[in-house]
Amino acid sequence: MIRIFALFFFLSLTFHGSARAEGNCPPGTVPIGGGNSGYEGCAQVSDGPATNNQDLVDELKKKKVKKRFDNHYAVAFHPDSSDVFIMGGATKRQPAEKDARLLCGINMLLKAGADEASVEQCSVTFSSFNNVASFARGMNGDIFYATGVDTSVSDAAVLANCRSQKDYCLVFRHWVAHPTISYAPTQETQQPEGNFRKVYAAAAWQGEASPTKSAKSMIFVTGGHASKAAAENSAVELCQQQTKNACSIARSVADTFMIVAHQSDGRIFVTSSPNEDLVDTITKEVCGVGLTCAVKAVVSASEAESNTLGPF
Repeated sequence: MIRIFALFFFLSLTFHGSARAEGNCPPGTVPIGGGNSGYEGCAQVSDGPATNNQDLVDELKKKKVKKRFDNHYAVAFHPDSSDVFIMGGATKRQPAEKDARLLCGINMLLKAGADEASVEQCSVTFSSFNNVASFARGMNGDIFYATGVDTSVSDAAVLANCRSQKDYCLVFRHWVAHPTISYAPTQETQQPEGNFRKVYAAAAWQGEASPTKSAKSMIFVTGGHASKAAAENSAVELCQQQTKNACSIARSVADTFMIVAHQSDGRIFVTSSPNEDLVDTITKEVCGVGLTCAVKAVVSASEAESNTLGPF
């Protein structure tokens, strides 16, 4: 615990102090940080280009350099977090991984209300260096990632990975970690802002999970829950109270949007989307061969309400 709070104090001083260097840098210096770092700064120009920007890739191809510093980063994750925790700008993998876990623990403990036992669930998802990482959220809230030489490559890779899992994703974060010349890479972090704990919603209907029965003309959705179990219990309880029949879960999501749609054969189904812009696209894709579908309702997982939808 002492180690965690010590690092938190160090990080607070480091990143608060760096925030003053926003905007254009004075003559003889170049900008560093920015992007995912949460701050910007300036560094002295040396004998070669000194920047963490995408332009460095072209510079490295054009000229030989005397010193090239690898830029390592590590990504940590907590099962109750809707975002990732990244520690970058390290010259070796092990320090990046160690500090990424600590960064996760600090944020979960001080900002997300996690207890000390829960903090132990912070783990390093992956670590890499000298590349770009893309992070995407799926229909139900799962997070996917992939790396590449630039954002176009990493974006394409993460979306392909998502589709291979029969999911639909939206890229929500990038991390750029190019090698640097003339100075060691600058320490950077990605720390979630605001409320970054997962928020769950669940949809229930009468009978078994199959959508073939005519009794499924109504859908009961509850959101704003801190756990999947709480959301599902609430949805089933609402359904059973309203219908006086046994109910089952149609779908559960975290941090995304529940979709209730009506098929042209008279049945209804429940799917989900990572954001509202993809609702129509996803509904069309999962509708069914030879069928047309109409969206009847869209409910955000963060909506802390009980919704009785239908009859349709």
